[in-house]
Amino acid sequence: MEIKERLFHARNIEIWVSPRATKHDIHIAHSSACGLQQLGKRVRIISQAPFPSQNICTVTLRGLAPRIARVAYEKDQTDLKLHFTLQQGNISAENVSLEVGPQADLTIIVGDNKTQYNHEAVYHYILELLLNSEDPALRLLGVALFKLEENAANDVCSATFTKEDLRAALTEPKHVGKVVEFLRPHFGNQPSFLFWFEKSPAVLQALCWTTRPGFQEQAVKLPGSVQKGNWCLWETSRNKKDSICQQLFTP
Repeated sequence: MEIKERLFHARNIEIWVSPRATKHDIHIAHSSACGLQQLGKRVRIISQAPFPSQNICTVTLRGLAPRIARVAYEKDQTDLKLHFTLQQGNISAENVSLEVGPQADLTIIVGDNKTQYNHEAVYHYILELLLNSEDPALRLLGVALFKLEENAANDVCSATFTKEDLRAALTEPKHVGKVVEFLRPHFGNQPSFLFWFEKSPAVLQALCWTTRPGFQEQAVKLPGSVQKGNWCLWETSRNKKDSICQQLFTP
């Protein structure tokens, strides 16, 4: 089965990040996780060398933690016994549960050139699925992930969209609010987002989302800036974009 077909049918996906991964590789890992999650997949990122043969199950004693004084185990060639010493009372069957985590249908290894497939190719398949979605917000997310740049020093993600980008994806800037909701869990602890939309060859419309007061203060100072909640909106000439970014990103 080709990787594209496996990606489409997989429900539980693990992304293993190699110790040799570059910053670009790590960006792709988080972007892939973001896209896959919005495509309805269960995704987790594991930042260590992969051991696909290791599966994890959990034995839970519900409501008994305050009463357990000691835990021990006994293991032979075939069986494993867990011994719980209680300070008082007894354990009933209702207190015991066994949880087996979902096993990955697909493992994507990022940052290791020795793997059998190119993780960047897998990433482009993910973007393709997003761009072919019936939801215009997911199509805009596909464009955003392709264009996204991270400024790690300032915890800011930015992207610039041309009219052709939006026309090709059959989407609109009004869906940017949902895109921010999709992106937030995957990029930084307190990320801010700055999106530039082309209004004409010489004019850009900026939409900035941030919860950081200092960043908001800088954005509100810009000529024509309008603030609404965590959002700031303004227009500027394209040739002032770099100087505005420098002003916003300077502490």
